[in-house]
Amino acid sequence: MVTTQSGLAPTLVGVATGLGILLGGMGAADAATFSISQNGTTSQAMNFDQFNPVLGSLVSVQVTLSNSQVGGGAAVSVTGGEGGTAGVASLQTDLNIKDPTTATLFTGFFSSISSCQASPFSSCTPAPTPPQDIPNGSAFIPNPNNLTGAAMTPFQGNGTLDLTALIENFSSGIPTCNDFSITSPFGTCDAAFDITWSGDVTVTYFYTAPGQTPLSSISSEDVAAAVGAIPEPASLALLGFGLAGLGWARRRPRA
Repeated sequence: MVTTQSGLAPTLVGVATGLGILLGGMGAADAATFSISQNGTTSQAMNFDQFNPVLGSLVSVQVTLSNSQVGGGAAVSVTGGEGGTAGVASLQTDLNIKDPTTATLFTGFFSSISSCQASPFSSCTPAPTPPQDIPNGSAFIPNPNNLTGAAMTPFQGNGTLDLTALIENFSSGIPTCNDFSITSPFGTCDAAFDITWSGDVTVTYFYTAPGQTPLSSISSEDVAAAVGAIPEPASLALLGFGLAGLGWARRRPRA
């Protein structure tokens, strides 16, 4: 008989607030994808453009985690002795996404227990937990995470910032192996531990443009293009002179 149990009981740390404003006309934001594992790369940085002040006044930053999946866990391989053998393995770990100041934007706790019972002189290995979808708003709450005030500081500037997904505080339980044989305990058990986590992260900026009061939004992926579309002051001056010249020429009396 093979049994595998896993659970995800997360808590969120960070600054979160609701704007209470209905926004329309938002385009789909491009996401940065991460994929990490305990037995491979345990952390991955995702690069985003900061909100450039030339676009206006930043009101809030929305960070969203989507398409998140967790898989793997603990697995124990058991070989039964004369009386049969049962083995149990377990692990627990934290799944975090942090900003450059190491403030935690999203955090979740993952645990897994795997057990296997072998009959005399046979073996068994339960399969690790396959990747499971983590519904938005249930595993990481609140999701999206809306940042205001000092929490927005790392997101402002004319450069880039990294958000990092990490598997932290990984701890594997010592596998236990109970042999049912009374006279000849030849049973053995070996445990394997791993955890995989993947998902998408998007950053959206809510701001007021210069001279405007309605709230606008822009994906971090679109910041560079928006800044590049703003004319330089010298270009504006030349444009002004050109328009003035055209106006003078039209008003000039004909000979």
